[in-house]
Amino acid sequence: MAGVQARSLQAKDGSFGDRSPRVGSTPPDLLAEVFHALNQPMAGLRCTLEAALAKNRSPEQYRQYMETALEKACEIEHWTRGIGEFVLADPAVPFNEDEKRQRLSLKQYLRECVDDLALVADSSRVCCEINIAEDHPIWFSPHILKQALFRIHELALAEVGESGVIAIQDVRLGDAITLEYGLRRGEAMGKNVQDDQQHRHRQIWMELSFATAQRLVETAGGRLTKEILPEETKIRLQLPLAQS
Repeated sequence: MAGVQARSLQAKDGSFGDRSPRVGSTPPDLLAEVFHALNQPMAGLRCTLEAALAKNRSPEQYRQYMETALEKACEIEHWTRGIGEFVLADPAVPFNEDEKRQRLSLKQYLRECVDDLALVADSSRVCCEINIAEDHPIWFSPHILKQALFRIHELALAEVGESGVIAIQDVRLGDAITLEYGLRRGEAMGKNVQDDQQHRHRQIWMELSFATAQRLVETAGGRLTKEILPEETKIRLQLPLAQS
């Protein structure tokens, strides 16, 4: 995402100082699993190129090898982009000018993102229930809020699958407002049998994306949590209210 990529780890003097990426809050073994998933297409790419160069081949055979190599290269790009976004979302890095916090209408920003979510949900036969009682002025970065909502909605759609339910409501507690996403999987999701490795890689990617969203939200003074219950998964985005 462009906004994440725009954040720099460098200090004003050009050094990295003591603001290197912090991974202590990362879910246990997540990065190890991510790099393991990345290593598989890298090894596949090397084996494909070695086989292609092992002996003279026809143009058609070379084309087939190059198609396989391109597929592996796309997988590598996918994982490295996710890793880069996670690293650059480090809460220890100071704000850029376009990430400064300001007074925002939560309903306005949510409406824009939910409209996009509803369009995708409709095409996937996902039921989207939105129950926002009132508008809440929040003190947050609009740039980071849009990125966080985009990632949450992307994860929500992946979590519920076809014919699932996404229920969004607001809960006010003290000086903060929480957007709660209730995610209930559709029947098709439970019946879908996938290749074990492909399914695990999908789970790892979702965990990495959620961890990136957590770091982004923490950067701007918010909090993002996930609770897995027997019947549904709840994602909660806590945002500070603007002072009157």
